[in-house]
Parts: sequence; structure tokens; C-alpha cells
Amino acid sequence: MLCSIKKLISRLAITALMLLVFFSVVQGDSTTTKTAPATAAVKTVVPKVKIVDFEGKATLGQLSWIAVTDSVMQGKSKATISIVPEGAAGTKQSLKIAGSVVLGSNPYVMFAGAGSRFEGGKTIYDVTSYTGIKFWAKGDGNTYRIDLPAAAVTDFMFHSFSFTPPTGEWKEYKIPFNGFKQMPFGKKVQWTGTDIQGVQFFTVGGPIEKFLLQVDEIEFYK
Repeated sequence: MLCSIKKLISRLAITALMLLVFFSVVQGDSTTTKTAPATAAVKTVVPKVKIVDFEGKATLGQLSWIAVTDSVMQGKSKATISIVPEGAAGTKQSLKIAGSVVLGSNPYVMFAGAGSRFEGGKTIYDVTSYTGIKFWAKGDGNTYRIDLPAAAVTDFMFHSFSFTPPTGEWKEYKIPFNGFKQMPFGKKVQWTGTDIQGVQFFTVGGPIEKFLLQVDEIEFYK
């Protein structure tokens, strides 16, 4: 029992550090990262409904989306992200996240995915005027999760929702904020909706030889 607890603590500590590296990224494409200046001002705003639809000529860097895997902690998982000409609900483009989740030196740290900080980390969203978040997803039979990082959660055990999108077919998910549950084992922080920093998608479990997730039309709803 004691050994299992120690392994769990180790897993959570490494995962938190990995996420810290991820959330230090504010802008750049899927291969280039930049660290936010310590003095950067962060403002709180009530956002528009639409978060991102991946349409037009905007690049991943301009949208502040990056790929992230356990490789930042010497893991072996891989992920690439791209805007592809196949959107949900009749739209033209979507975000494609693909890669592999590989068993590395630490069996408790295996995941890959992508995420963004709102306006490159310059803005925190107050979403209390909204009921939840919705998006479209198309998968490969694997389970994924969407996280909503909040500034009040300092140990990276964010509020999350797991979902298993159908293979090769778009499905819309409409998730009320009260459907998000905070990851276990960290400090319990009540959801307020006043300090949301971004949105991110990750694989759940592993190893996964190959994974493929597409997401599109991410927005809040009332």
C-alpha cells in the first residue's frame, strides 16, 4: 500500500511539472515555444461565444495552439498538430492531433495532446455568464479528455471531462461546467468560472500505438 501511494505521488508530481512546462508556452507553432515574461500583464474579460473554429488562414502560432507530450519529462510519446481541410458541421477546417503514447521510464506518465492559452496567455476568461462549453470531435475509438485550466488550480489537477468520440464520424459534445470534475489527488478547488486560462485535449491511458483526434468549433454556450 505504501509503495503504491509513493508511486502515485511521484506520478502526480511529474505530471504537474510537465504541465508547468506546457503552460509556460504562450505563442509559437507546434515546434517552437516561447516563455512568457514574468512581468506580462494578464487581464480578465468576459469572452465571446466562439473560442476557435480553425477557419481562414490563421496559423497554429497565431491561435496559440501547441502540441505537448510526456517528452518534456524524457517520455517517449509523440504528437503533431495541424489545421486540416476537413471541418465539422459543414465547415472547411479543423484541428488534427495525431501521435503515439509510449511506455517510457515512468509507467505513470504517458500522454499526448494539444492545448492553447487564451490570447497567448494574456487573458483570463470569466465564463460565469455561460452554462458550458461545446465542441465537435472525431476520433479513433480511444478515450480523450478536455481540460479547462483555472488560475486558482496551482497543482495542475484541472477540471476535466472524458469522452470517447466515434471513429471516423463527427459528434458534437455539449458539456455544462458542472459536468467537469477536478482531477483527483490534488488540492480541492471549487469551480468558479472566473479565471479560466485556456483549453486543452489529451489522451487518456496508454500505451496507444497510434491515436488520431480531430476537434472543431469550440465555443461557450448559455
